[in-house]
Amino acid sequence: MAPKTKDTELGTERRCTRCGEYWPDDAEFFYTKKGKTQQPCKACYAHLPSRVARRAGARA
Repeated sequence: MAPKTKDTELGTERRCTRCGEYWPDDAEFFYTKKGKTQQPCKACYAHLPSRVARRAGARA
């Protein structure tokens, strides 16, 4: 199993639970709640079935 975070020359990176990719552990790539980053990354969150259905309903 891959580690949840890793330190690189760019800073701390967090692994997304959905895609498995490492992204910088900040608000640009992950949503935050009470100062902590939340899973999954923003790109994967946008493709969750609940988010897709909500976007489809908003267009109707």
